[in-house]
Amino acid sequence: MFQKLDSNQVSAPQSQFLPGPVPQLLWISTDEFVVDDTYQREIGRRGRANIQHIAEHFD
Repeated sequence: MFQKLDSNQVSAPQSQFLPGPVPQLLWISTDEFVVDDTYQREIGRRGRANIQHIAEHFD
């Protein structure tokens, strides 16, 4: 079902990979959240219902 990958059949990347800074996981309180109003679209009636459903059933 699975085939072993032969590294001789795969060419090396042509450009240097630069992954950037190491990601961080930070726990912050909800009062520190910032919503960019120029990016966030308005939440309508259907969207509010979806949010409510997600909040009530999130596991």
